[in-house]
Amino acid sequence: MTGSGNCDLAIGRYVLVHQSDTVALIRAAATHVQTGGAVAFHEVLLLGTWWSFPLVSLWEDTSDLINTTFRSVVTCPDVGARMVEHFYNAGVELPRLFSETPVGGGPDSSLYAWAAETFRSLLPRAEEIGLVARGEIDIDRLEEHLRQAVTAVHAQIGFAHQHCGWARV
Repeated sequence: MTGSGNCDLAIGRYVLVHQSDTVALIRAAATHVQTGGAVAFHEVLLLGTWWSFPLVSLWEDTSDLINTTFRSVVTCPDVGARMVEHFYNAGVELPRLFSETPVGGGPDSSLYAWAAETFRSLLPRAEEIGLVARGEIDIDRLEEHLRQAVTAVHAQIGFAHQHCGWARV
């Protein structure tokens, strides 16, 4: 596909997971990019990619709540792992790919806040679909509870995989 637009780059972050037709969005983005420019998408893989070693039940439970809630509102939770397929079907050059898994541990890890604030934004939906009862989660203390649980056993934790794909047009 050759671009006919006037932009050098079209980029989307956490948008393909919400599309019923990811191929159409990639194709549309490419039309806004001039020949030689690029399209790029950064997506999260919402399929159980969190972990803790040794096992920290609160970290794993929080992961399950976040992933289950996200899956109730996104259309394509596996899009981060299917970029080659989607770019190909959009008629765009096959993407170059990069994947990153945020990892942490110890008292200063930013992952506790990231997880707690992510769940804070999803909590109304988690209550709406019956994953948790109203008031069951002390969201204002979740970050500290995660920090305490992880550091008590000197665990290392992993967060949701982040996938980026980009291609020239």
